[in-house]
Amino acid sequence: MLRRGGVDENTVAGVRAAVGVGIDQIVGARLVADLYIGPGGHLVGEHTHHGIRERFTVIRGRVGFSLGGKRSIAERGTSIEVPPGLAYDWWNAGDDEAHVLVEIAPAAGSVHMRELDGLARAPQPSRMLQVLLFSTLAPIARLLGYQGS
Repeated sequence: MLRRGGVDENTVAGVRAAVGVGIDQIVGARLVADLYIGPGGHLVGEHTHHGIRERFTVIRGRVGFSLGGKRSIAERGTSIEVPPGLAYDWWNAGDDEAHVLVEIAPAAGSVHMRELDGLARAPQPSRMLQVLLFSTLAPIARLLGYQGS
């Protein structure tokens, strides 16, 4: 999915992604993809990425964003930048398919985006439960020699 021309569809979340600039083209720079978000389509829920920056530009439709707990609606021509570490979420806020251009930098960090596709198919625990769970598991993982990304 992360290579140029790759297309991935998550029918549960109602999102299709088509990669324009993939990690196979510009190592470490950025990944560029077109997201097509069907009515009712959404991301996996509020989450953060440490080490990658994302920029969303709405090409068509209305897209809701939650950035650090503040909700807004972005319309055609609006760009939203999500810095590393900021909790965010997005969803189709309209009745028609939305088209969003997403840029992720560095591209190498976007390999973890594939994991989010699987998470979108699972039940979504509350933010409080996620914080509790991961704050407990992270120290154990570090003791076992695992490193975060």
